Amino acid sequence: TDAIGMGLNLDLKHVSFSKLSKFDGKRERRLHTTELAQIAGRAGRYKSNGTFGVTGEVENLEPNRVYAIEKGNFEPIRFLHWRNSDLNFSSVRGLIQSLEEKPSNENFIKASEGLDLKVLRTLSDSRDFDTNFTSGTEVKLLWEVCQIPDFRKISDLDHSTLLGEIFSFLKSGGILPDYWLQEQIKRLDRLEGEIDTLAKRLSYIRTWTFVSYKKKWLNDSCQWQAETRQIEDKLSDELHKKLTQRFVDQRTSVLVKGLKQRESLLTEINQDSEVLVGGQLIGKLVGLTFERDNSASDEEGRVIRATATAVLGNQYRIRSEKIYNSSDEDFDIDEIGQVLWKDAVVGKIKMGTDMLSPSIVPIADAEAGAEISKKLTRRLEHFLERTINKQFEPLIKIKEDKTLVGLSRGIAFRIVEALGVIPRSEIAAEIKSLDQTERASLRKHGVRFGQYTIFNQLMLKPASTKLRMLFYSLKTGKTYPSLPPPGLVTIPSILGAPSDYYDKVGYKLLGSRALRVDMLERLSDILRTQDIWNGFEANVEMLSITGLTLEQFADVMQNLGYLSERNIRKKSSPAIERKIEPDQVEPDTIEETLSNKIIVKGPISGPSPIEEVDIAKTDLNNNEEVFFVFKYRKPKAYKKNKTKRYNFKLEKDSTNTEADNRITDKKEIKDLRGGRRKKESSKVRDPDNPFAALLGLRNKL
Repeated sequence: TDAIGMGLNLDLKHVSFSKLSKFDGKRERRLHTTELAQIAGRAGRYKSNGTFGVTGEVENLEPNRVYAIEKGNFEPIRFLHWRNSDLNFSSVRGLIQSLEEKPSNENFIKASEGLDLKVLRTLSDSRDFDTNFTSGTEVKLLWEVCQIPDFRKISDLDHSTLLGEIFSFLKSGGILPDYWLQEQIKRLDRLEGEIDTLAKRLSYIRTWTFVSYKKKWLNDSCQWQAETRQIEDKLSDELHKKLTQRFVDQRTSVLVKGLKQRESLLTEINQDSEVLVGGQLIGKLVGLTFERDNSASDEEGRVIRATATAVLGNQYRIRSEKIYNSSDEDFDIDEIGQVLWKDAVVGKIKMGTDMLSPSIVPIADAEAGAEISKKLTRRLEHFLERTINKQFEPLIKIKEDKTLVGLSRGIAFRIVEALGVIPRSEIAAEIKSLDQTERASLRKHGVRFGQYTIFNQLMLKPASTKLRMLFYSLKTGKTYPSLPPPGLVTIPSILGAPSDYYDKVGYKLLGSRALRVDMLERLSDILRTQDIWNGFEANVEMLSITGLTLEQFADVMQNLGYLSERNIRKKSSPAIERKIEPDQVEPDTIEETLSNKIIVKGPISGPSPIEEVDIAKTDLNNNEEVFFVFKYRKPKAYKKNKTKRYNFKLEKDSTNTEADNRITDKKEIKDLRGGRRKKESSKVRDPDNPFAALLGLRNKL
């Protein structure tokens, strides 16, 4: 009766009553003959007659009631319910009294108290609701609001509260605000949920459909009518669909009949991997895993699972052949280690004996069989092996290089173990002990000895980084944040990221931002050419390779051990705006990139005259600009002796970074006092030269 009472348009031939009574909200009572006729009348269509009866658990219908239903003969109406229509709108109290009047005609009986009168009483008795109106117009408006039907059926008090809110808007502004009405309607425009939830939303929206036809209450009545009607239609269609699925599901009937009679059910899989049996959708074959239709109830689910077991055997074999013969381009690996075949999960990566030797766990239904599972495993192992060989090719070559011996082989092992990127501080002692021959043997494998990081440039590719982070996650059990977008030179720090995240992803955290390690090493090379003791300003090249603004660059420099002094000066010439466009080449081509545009204002090169200005001033004039002066923090052991100063530079050079090697190869020595470069003379002084003694003293002074 639930389905029939909702008015479903079903093709029924017979209606059987399992009960002849109902609870009407107040008491359990027998169904009236007119109610029986309404339900029984659902059977039959147009020219075809329907039939009705009772189940074996119910007493038979009385012959006179059967006759009345068949012939449409019902008891005559003996009286009419009456309520006074001559209402008093002088006051709320007067309106209530006029509604309570009794009929004077004996053919009428006083109607039971309506909901509108209940709402009027509730509002008039409420302390929070002012009913001291000054005109009959306000009383009429209140009565009109009280007559809004309670489609929601929550409670009389809830309905009264809602109508009181509507009246308050109408009394103060004359119309209902669009924002408030939109808020009430928007939360009903949803189709998820079970039958009861959808039925509630449908009843709620009908309240606002009724309100939308009150033209004087709204800014645009037609718009609200269209919007509420559209939501009501969508909810009604979805409810009809859910009721049909629950009460008259042809799918279950077809499947049960086929299983009982052991018929050969016709099975097909469409291009969306949906499994159809006898024309009925039962679910999807995702990879080699069957997923039943989500709309199926628990009872249907058991039938569907039994049907799937009976009919999918051959489909598993066909699908496994298709997977095995697919190219590697059809496979992918997600961030949690699942192997995907055309977006379907077919396997899971597990950590093996070492980082470069993981294992594969196939994902397939047990019904597919052991042979299909083994075949899937072989195919996924081939794919994973080729992927590792492609993304970690330099590491595999360095691992297999038998010419690496001693200390160089130990460092090679550490680099491979770290999957191509390792902070220099972790192996600083070993690096310091390497001679140039051993360094060269590692450099031929693409190893770069940076001041902060030892890395292989190819291991900074997005694909290699993705695989490296996955393997670390599988090994440590940690959950790392998502990878930085490809091509970004600098990224903001990530709240809650594990301490080793930046090193493993190929960045170095420097305060509020992290800089990609290859760009950091380029910056380090540039800084060696600056007068780090007396101070220097950031140039265009420093900003462009780091992709930072001047303020951000100052923060990074402080975290690299530099002191930064912020100043304001007058511009020496009209501002020149230069845009350094980001280099779109990603690390895949072993080129550094710039992630965003850098706009540098001021002179292109050369110092600008400095004027003493209040640096706390936040608003700059058009002829002023901010600049920073950076100086390296002097170590505690540093002395101002010139020899010691020169020796400190040589100590720094002894770390043998690539930039240092370029300087020593050219035999260039920087004079830290004046920033001048001197070339060591390759000529031998003539001892007979009268000025030989003076030339010898020149270098000692």
